[in-house]
Amino acid sequence: AGQAAVGPDLAFNTSVSFVSNTNWQSYVPEATMSYLTQMLGLTVHNFLSAATGIALAIAFIRGFSRRRPDVEISMLRFANIIGRGIRTSLTDYFALPVVPVPFGYDARLQFVHESDAIGSLLLATTGPAAGITNIAGDGVITVGQAAGMVGRPIIPVPMPAAGIFGNLVKRSGLADFSSDQIQFLAYGRGLDTRRMREVLGFEPAYTTRAAFEDYAHG
Repeated sequence: AGQAAVGPDLAFNTSVSFVSNTNWQSYVPEATMSYLTQMLGLTVHNFLSAATGIALAIAFIRGFSRRRPDVEISMLRFANIIGRGIRTSLTDYFALPVVPVPFGYDARLQFVHESDAIGSLLLATTGPAAGITNIAGDGVITVGQAAGMVGRPIIPVPMPAAGIFGNLVKRSGLADFSSDQIQFLAYGRGLDTRRMREVLGFEPAYTTRAAFEDYAHG
């Protein structure tokens, strides 16, 4: 409360930044905008702009492949890659002393092991064109199950406060806990991998559970 309106140049810069998903900020959030403004006016663009960009890229590739059947295209869409030798926002998240989860949610997650990711890339590069293909290990695990595998307690965080909590975690340097991450941890994601087997001819060595267990035991 009591925050004055930002200037036209800062308003334009902030709008362009979040709509384009660069998320560059040239102000102190708590001293410039209310938490409600940040949650409803800004963080929603983190998800929508990235999702729109990915959807447009895939639509362009599909359209190009239909118009140019003489051009062979392979595009692999991976589930979250995990393993002992890779560091991602999710590995940092599950390394937190206490794992925050959106209250009332227990999303189902799908993973692909780092060695399977490399193997599928090699096959897509050296083999015949496979078009747009999802790559993931069989099965799913929930956020709660994953936290249990790494021996971390969970703390439920109400969704309206998850963005604020995520910003605190991100600024502490412990994990990249963005609004996209919050949406993912609330709703999860699953991939149809039929083309992976039927067209690309790839069979992952690790299931989702086995891939996460390999990371957890590392």
